[in-house]
This record gives sequence, C-alpha cells and structure tokens, in this order.
Amino acid sequence: MRQLFFTIIISFTAISATIAGVAIACILISGCNSPAEKEEKAQNDAAAINRRLSIVKYENEYQADIENERKTTEIRNPSNEESIADIKARIAQEKNIRDNKRPSE
Repeated sequence: MRQLFFTIIISFTAISATIAGVAIACILISGCNSPAEKEEKAQNDAAAINRRLSIVKYENEYQADIENERKTTEIRNPSNEESIADIKARIAQEKNIRDNKRPSE
C-alpha cells in the first residue's frame, strides 16, 4: 500500500513537472519575437515617431503664422486709430443731434 502511495505521488510530481515545463516553454516561445516581427515593430514605431514630428512641425508653423499675423495687425492698427476715433466722434455727434431733436417729455 505504501509503495502504491509513493508511486502515485511520484507520478503526480512527474506530471506536474512536465506541465510546468510545457507552460514555461510556451511563455518563453510566445515572449520571443522573430527578427521579422522586431523589424516590423521598429518600422511601425519609426512611422509613429515621424507622424508625431510632422504634427509638431505643423503646430510650430501654425504658431509662427499666428505670431506673424499679430505683428502685422499691430502694425496696421496704429494707422487706423485716427479713422476709428473720427468715426466714434461722428457717431457721438449724430447721437447728440438725435437726442436734442426729441421732444421734451
């Protein structure tokens, strides 16, 4: 009886060791990439980096365009200040004339 018990334990131990070995082998095999897979991953990573660099480049160009437009607007605005002030003065005069023409209540 004792010998049967030890035989069963040894059998279960051997089976467990085999299963563990197979599991470890599967993990190692699935974790390793072939050179082709590594190259494809590197190409995908490089393409993603290039796309991001393009986006950053266009963002920088856009910001430069905005800054140039602000400078141009600032240059143009002082020359228009007088005409804007004249228009506001005329509007105020017309409003005063209109208010003075209203009948008193």
